[in-house]
Amino acid sequence: MFKIKKSHLTLIAAILLIFFIGFAFRLESAYVTGTPVDEKSFVLDENNLPYMYELDSYYNYRLTNNYIDHGYLGDVIIDGREWDMHSYAPSGVPLDYPPLLIYLTAFIYKFINLFASIPLLVVCFWLSAFIAPLAGVVAYLLTRRLTNEKGAVVAGILTALAPFYFIRTVPGWFDTDIFIILFPILVVWILWEASINKNPKKSLLLSATAGLGMFLFSLAWNGWQYYFYLMLSFGLLWILGCYIRGKPVRKSLKIFLTFVGITLILLTVTTGVLNLMKLLYGPLEFVKLTGSQNPWSPWPNIYLSVSELSKPTVEGIISGIGFALFGGIIGLIWTLRVMLNEKLK
Repeated sequence: MFKIKKSHLTLIAAILLIFFIGFAFRLESAYVTGTPVDEKSFVLDENNLPYMYELDSYYNYRLTNNYIDHGYLGDVIIDGREWDMHSYAPSGVPLDYPPLLIYLTAFIYKFINLFASIPLLVVCFWLSAFIAPLAGVVAYLLTRRLTNEKGAVVAGILTALAPFYFIRTVPGWFDTDIFIILFPILVVWILWEASINKNPKKSLLLSATAGLGMFLFSLAWNGWQYYFYLMLSFGLLWILGCYIRGKPVRKSLKIFLTFVGITLILLTVTTGVLNLMKLLYGPLEFVKLTGSQNPWSPWPNIYLSVSELSKPTVEGIISGIGFALFGGIIGLIWTLRVMLNEKLK
């Protein structure tokens, strides 16, 4: 008879708790509780749900509808390339957009509609509330490998409820923000597992899986390059540290090259050389993001309304990250303390 271990029950309970908290706290935005009854009809759509929060949500909805309707994200294909004829009408612009959100939403929509008739707009509205808490679950799974169950649960809850992440992943915010914490933590966790695994084959398999995760991240968000270069930098420092301390370098080098190689190979095979070029010049664009810009014409500049293109402030960073920022600083200091003491390790 199959017997479930207590540790497995604890694991399942913790995952369900983190997911439920992350989901439950997001539910309020689906109900216009502060609006007078006689005015609610002005803020509800044909599905009796509040209108989605921002322009990008409806932009992603349109791309998803395109994909379901004719198999690609753009409105039309011109000279073999997809074009968006609405966001810059009437001439249109070539479409360059990470497709994972659209693919995932279309799959969920098709699957749900095997059993019930649910409008696409409803699926788009609720998707964030179900996906965003998974970032907390992954944070928990990583942290429990480094510390204990209680600390890992706290880390998972703090991740799922981090203020800036929270407000951009509520129901009605149908955008790529749901991926920006989930994938980086997932990739770091898998790569770390590869580094400590004593089986050479399993270690390489895990590093290849981390490369797959980074590739999926590249399909999820255009800012993935910065995370990739950050991991690249720390990977080189890790190899250098092993060499300086006289530890074997071959294993760390294999893991690092496998991770980078799988990422670049998958990127090239599926999206072509163009995305490799973007990987090279993408970080250079970071220095230009000191204010809103319009890539096509000086006016009208809708990019003035895009908050993430405005210059960040220290106050904005602190308020956006919230309590987790101070917990992270304390954790970093204590981690350094542990690393410098062999007994504490």
